[in-house]
Amino acid sequence: MKQALLVLVLLFGVMGIVVAGDYEDGKNSVNQKDDAADFKGYLKAAEAGDVNAQSKLGMMYANGKGVAQDDSEAVRWWRKASEAGDADAQNNLGVMYDEGRGVSQNFVQAVHWFSQAAEAGFTIAQYNLGWMYANGRGVQHDDMEAHKWLNIAAVTATSETVRDAAISAREHIAQELSRPGLAEAERLAREWVMKIGQD
Repeated sequence: MKQALLVLVLLFGVMGIVVAGDYEDGKNSVNQKDDAADFKGYLKAAEAGDVNAQSKLGMMYANGKGVAQDDSEAVRWWRKASEAGDADAQNNLGVMYDEGRGVSQNFVQAVHWFSQAAEAGFTIAQYNLGWMYANGRGVQHDDMEAHKWLNIAAVTATSETVRDAAISAREHIAQELSRPGLAEAERLAREWVMKIGQD
């Protein structure tokens, strides 16, 4: 189970970035499928402080699209976007710390960034945070917290793949909890979902 969860962390960690914003050069080149031109457009917007462009640049550097692959540059741009509150970038920065890509491996930092994105409502980060609690990576092992975050991810997921992965992991963790522990974890997840729904 742990190995399957690790694969999902890696998979979900890099799929969360979406092109957002209206960057004229970047937008036009997307239509032309020209990664190098996309890179130039996003770089211009990112240097001007556009958080969505910074997040997109992180993805381009991580994947080597339109620019040479460079994990350190991916981390640099994701950090800028993360510090400005971009949940996609926060999740991706967490993955980089978890895997030691472009930075020294640091599970505590991974949990920090996953937590930021999870609290902002980013489902993949909720899944990743649950996984960290389930495995005691960067935090003390806590099946109740793991179940809570996996349950939240299962309830809030818009992707069937993420929902199914969260449900599977949540059910595995449920077997480790006592009945009162499971009831408490479910209560905490319900409260979190209700709180977010009211904001």
